[in-house]
Amino acid sequence: MAVRSRHEDGLHTTRLTGTELTVLGHFARGRTRKSIARATAVTETTVSTHLTRIGGKLLASGLTAVLHAAYTGGHLPPPTPLPGVFTEAERRVWRACVAASTDTAMARALRLPPHEAKRQVDNLMKKVKALSRGHFVTLGHAYGVLTGSTVNARPQKASTSMPTRPASASAP
Repeated sequence: MAVRSRHEDGLHTTRLTGTELTVLGHFARGRTRKSIARATAVTETTVSTHLTRIGGKLLASGLTAVLHAAYTGGHLPPPTPLPGVFTEAERRVWRACVAASTDTAMARALRLPPHEAKRQVDNLMKKVKALSRGHFVTLGHAYGVLTGSTVNARPQKASTSMPTRPASASAP
């Protein structure tokens, strides 16, 4: 079953196919192109083509931006909320990782040298036990760091509990 969402301009809707939704779901759970290809009995090139087409439909470029657009557009169900406390600097890193289509653009947005920006992303991914950058986006939505239709929106007030993540590798 295809899912429709209305673009912010209100003039048209986007329709994703069942296969595209399946591919998105795999990426959201942190799977690689190779493992998605095996699970769906297609080639890695076909998985990449699906991602490119999804990006075109959602007006987003790059895996993290495509997943964020899929969550905010209602194409993926919201992940189960997780409690966590993150500094404003960590929240900025998270949002920059989603907003930038390349590591270089992310470093520019953070006003850091590329190696330092990558180190900060890697440390934050390790802190939340993200399996991949795609899974990192899912966790960003689960923790409430990535909200709304723009990643530059003011974050919600964090709870005071320690960051946790379900023990299951497939969650959220």
